[in-house]
Amino acid sequence: MGSKNEKTWTMKMAEVDELISHDAGSLYDRVKLLIEIYEDSEFRAHCKARQEDPHTILDDKVGDTVSDFVTLTEVMERFPAKKQWEGNRLQKMIAEIRETDRLRRAEIAGKSNGQRTSWKEEYEALKKRYEALEIENLQLRTEVQTLQTLFQKKLVPA
Repeated sequence: MGSKNEKTWTMKMAEVDELISHDAGSLYDRVKLLIEIYEDSEFRAHCKARQEDPHTILDDKVGDTVSDFVTLTEVMERFPAKKQWEGNRLQKMIAEIRETDRLRRAEIAGKSNGQRTSWKEEYEALKKRYEALEIENLQLRTEVQTLQTLFQKKLVPA
C-alpha cells in the first residue's frame, strides 16, 4: 500500500475528468495520469471485479483525440518529455512511430533472406534470455519481500 500522500487511482481519474471538463492542462498530463491509473493494481482489480476492460475505460478518457489509450502509451514511450509533446502534433508523433515500426519490420524481413541467423537459433537464444530474466525476477521479488518484512518489523515494536 502507498503512503498517505499517494493519490489513489480514483483521485487521479477525477483529476483526468477535471482536465477534460475544463480543457485545462495538456494531453501529456492526461496521458501520464492515465498510464499511472492503468498501472495501479487496485484499478485493475476494480475492472476485473466489474468485468470491464481497462483499455475501454481509458479509451473513453482520450476520446477527444485522434487516438486510443494504447497508442498514446506508445507515444509516451517514444516521446517521454513534456517538451516533446508541446512541440509536436499528436498525428505527427504517431506517424513517426508507425514509420519507425515499418522500417524495423522491413529490416527484419531483409535479414531473413539469408543475412540473419536461423529463427530456431534466435528462438533458443531468446528462450535462454527469458529463463535467465525469470530467475532474476524471482530473486528480486524474494529480496523485496525480505526487505518489506524487515521494514515492517522495525515499524512494529515487539
